[in-house]
Amino acid sequence: MSGAGVASAGARSRELLRLLRSLVGAVAQDPRYTVTQPMSLSAPAGGSVTLPCAFTYPREIEPLRDLRVYWRRGGYHGPFIYNHTEGFTLPDYGGRITLVGDPQGNRTASICINWLWKSDASEYVCHIRVQKNDGQWFQWRGNPGTRLTVTAPSPTDSMRHPEMVTTGVGRTYHQRIDAVILVLIGLILLLFKAGIFIVVFAMRWRLGWGHGSESVTGRVPRSDAPSASGFELTSLVQSPSPGIPGE
Repeated sequence: MSGAGVASAGARSRELLRLLRSLVGAVAQDPRYTVTQPMSLSAPAGGSVTLPCAFTYPREIEPLRDLRVYWRRGGYHGPFIYNHTEGFTLPDYGGRITLVGDPQGNRTASICINWLWKSDASEYVCHIRVQKNDGQWFQWRGNPGTRLTVTAPSPTDSMRHPEMVTTGVGRTYHQRIDAVILVLIGLILLLFKAGIFIVVFAMRWRLGWGHGSESVTGRVPRSDAPSASGFELTSLVQSPSPGIPGE
C-alpha cells in the first residue's frame, strides 16, 4: 500500500474514532442516562457490603434488545471486576460478588461483596450498557464511583451504614468455624477426662487386687498356719452345732 493510502486509511480510522467518542460523549452528557451511587461507604474486614447502583435511560429506546451490568474497580477507567450478563468475575473476587439489584425490573444494578479483605478498599464504578432493537449500543457509568473503605472489625461499623453494611455472611461463616472448634475442644477434653478416669480406675483395681491377696495370706504367718488351722478345726469339732442337742 502506498504512503497516500496508509495516510488515507489512518485518517478514516481517526475520523471513525472521533465519531465513536462523540457518540459516547453525547450519551454521557445526556441527562436522561444516569447512574446513581453513594459517594463513600465503610465496612469491616471479614464482613459484607452492598454497593448500591440505580440507573435511568430514556423510555423511547425501549424495548431493549440487551442490557448488561458491569462493575469497575479503581475509578472511571479502572479494570472490570464483574459482568453479570457474561458471568465474568475477576479471580480476586471469585465467589464473593453477587448481583442483588434488578436491572430489568426496577433498574438497579447493586452488588454485594462478601468476606471483605483490606485490599478491597478502592473506588467502585457501576457501568451500564444497553442495546436497542436496531442494534445500536449505548453505555454510561457512574462518575465518580463509590469509595469503599475497609476497616478493622468493630461493633460500631455496623451502626454507621446499617442499610449498606451487613456482616451476616462473613460472621456466620466465622461463627460456624468457632462452633466447630469449640465442639472439637469439648470432645478432646471429654476424651482426656475419660482417659484419666480409666487409668485411675485401672490403677485402683490393680492396687485393690494386690491388697486383697495380702489380706488373705498376710494375716497369718506361714509358719503358724497349721496350728491356727488346727485350732480352728478343733474348735469346730468341740463346739456342738446350734441345732443339735449335745450327747
